[in-house]
Amino acid sequence: MRSYVYSLWSPVSEPFKDNVLLVGDAPWFAEAEITGSMMCGWKAAHAVTLALRDNKPDREGVLSYLEWWRKSFPEHDDYRNMFLFFPFTLIFSQEELIYLYNLITRPLRTTINPFLTVSLFKEALAPSMSRIEREMPTAGEKIRLLDVNNIDTILREIKRRREG
Repeated sequence: MRSYVYSLWSPVSEPFKDNVLLVGDAPWFAEAEITGSMMCGWKAAHAVTLALRDNKPDREGVLSYLEWWRKSFPEHDDYRNMFLFFPFTLIFSQEELIYLYNLITRPLRTTINPFLTVSLFKEALAPSMSRIEREMPTAGEKIRLLDVNNIDTILREIKRRREG
């Protein structure tokens, strides 16, 4: 009925080895997205240009890119959050999603990282949690479940919904 292949690995600890600079999606664990890839390309090209100009064609020469990359990707967000992105719409019923989306009255913070969607959603709903617990307790349970430490439980919930 459906086919889907998505191979994800953890990000590399540093996108530089043996005088090779890895840029964009290559060192990250998934898409850097269009804007993220463009920024990576520009930052890397700028760092390499300066490294060549300053006669430092080595790690030290591209240190500005390496520091920017680390702060923009691995240190910016826990990459495991991507595991919450895919099951997000699978664990909530349509009724629960409509109810929850209607509680969000202000635009969410923008991001170029699609894997922050779940944490932004939870952040927006935090002030309404006592109301959600009262009016739709199953949705409240699922919101609390959306945490990277609950991946096994989330997968069991998805399997249960598919079977029943």
